[in-house]
Amino acid sequence: MPRYLTMLLDSTTFCIVSKVSKVVKHKLEDVASISKQLKEPKHKRYKVYIKKDYRKLGDPKTYRLFFPTEREARDWVEKRKYKFESMKALTDLQVADAKLALRELDDTGFDTLHTAMKYLQKIKAIEDAKSDLKIDRIVRDKINKVTDLNTKLKKGIRVYGGSSRTLVEYKYYGKIISNNWGHLRVVDFCEDKHFLPIYKRHGSQPNFLKCAKAIFNLCIKKYKGKVIRENPITEQKDEQGEVDPVVFKPGDWRKLILSAIATEEEEFVKGNTYEFTAMIALGLWCGLRPQAEMRQLDTPEKRLKWEDVDLNEKEVWVYSTKTLKHRFVRIPDCAIPILRSVQRDSGFVVKDRNYSKRFRDLINRAGVKWHSDIMRHTFATYYHAQFNDEKELIKQMGHANDTELKFYRKFGKEFRDQAKEFWNFKLQDQLTSKQKSSNLKIA
Repeated sequence: MPRYLTMLLDSTTFCIVSKVSKVVKHKLEDVASISKQLKEPKHKRYKVYIKKDYRKLGDPKTYRLFFPTEREARDWVEKRKYKFESMKALTDLQVADAKLALRELDDTGFDTLHTAMKYLQKIKAIEDAKSDLKIDRIVRDKINKVTDLNTKLKKGIRVYGGSSRTLVEYKYYGKIISNNWGHLRVVDFCEDKHFLPIYKRHGSQPNFLKCAKAIFNLCIKKYKGKVIRENPITEQKDEQGEVDPVVFKPGDWRKLILSAIATEEEEFVKGNTYEFTAMIALGLWCGLRPQAEMRQLDTPEKRLKWEDVDLNEKEVWVYSTKTLKHRFVRIPDCAIPILRSVQRDSGFVVKDRNYSKRFRDLINRAGVKWHSDIMRHTFATYYHAQFNDEKELIKQMGHANDTELKFYRKFGKEFRDQAKEFWNFKLQDQLTSKQKSSNLKIA
């Protein structure tokens, strides 16, 4: 049997076709031909012959490849066509760029540039969908919210989180955040990169942390999770457990009251004298809070006035923004001469002009360390140590129960001698001859 057959291709051309090799027709013949080799071993059953325009470096010298199945042969040809077709329209610069990208491909975890680009498109779509809301905007949102609450509070409406002190805090810490990251998108804000460095730079103050968290919490609530769903700040304040109240060191309360008396009529700036004697006396010997019970920034109509201080009856009528209630507070005998020396017929007991600067200067001149409510804690500690009358102390402090008295009970014995000196303070014994002859109205 002859091994070859002559096949007429057209009227003038003939070709020889092997009887043991059969051409498999397919749509990719312009890339490579696929022939089924009936007499070859199974692993060489299908031969692929690569056409000239689709050859590249690394191909066999004969440009022939062998596969066990037709499917594998077709898959290889399709991949070769895909690679070449995608490259044909590229400029030399684009080809060079693609080669550089392929060098980096192994480090990305992707098999092909195509899959890598698909992933990038997906990421870009996610990024494009993110809100452009800036940090500066959510800071202003929070300040506006607290301002509204503060306005309601000043109108007598009972609200939480709207005190003037709270508003000052948000303006102060909000300004720090805005100055550093106001231009940044909220979605790009990172705790480790953005918040913690400035937080630590400002002494890791708990109020800074509280305000920053509240700003982002409002963003989540106001925009219903469409900007961010979780607060980016997860830092927790240091848990210190129960901290004992800070009281003045022995003699420091004396320095403070004497400094207040000495500077009472001294001008801090032109036309503005210190005038802190009454506030210090009422804070030390009556336990009144300077902000919540004397200055009353949130309820100006309820600020402590000289008309509320009755030195004849030895009591003061005070309203507290902490409890939102009025109460009478007894004035001890040792404080009466001090208050008489600076008493006025009318007006506020504590004036506002340059308050913070005046008070800070007084503290520095007295040489004492100041803490929030230190005068109130000193009063309660010495009261319990001297009189041991918890029922009256609760009434004086304006507390609802004796829960907070546990702080003062344990110091009773330790402060007994100091308490005796505190409650027997006499103004006349403390003044110099110059002060005695001054315009102070000593009782």
